[in-house]
Amino acid sequence: MHTDTALSSLRDTRNAALVAAEKIRAAAVRDANIEYGETVAKLRERFEGDIADAAAQRIAAVTPAMRAYNARVIAAEQAFRH
Repeated sequence: MHTDTALSSLRDTRNAALVAAEKIRAAAVRDANIEYGETVAKLRERFEGDIADAAAQRIAAVTPAMRAYNARVIAAEQAFRH
């Protein structure tokens, strides 16, 4: 059986180990959260850039067809009126 002093010492040792484990856990979580945030920010930046590039490519691809369509509509309307 443990004496009061020995029991107190065991509790102190256990509590110190728990506090140390919590500090390690907190530091690991903090570091992981920072790395995650930085990674997400980089991915968002790339994603937004890729979306902008895709939108520009879409406009470049669609514009000639839209211009040709508009010219045909105008020509058809003019032919109808004359």
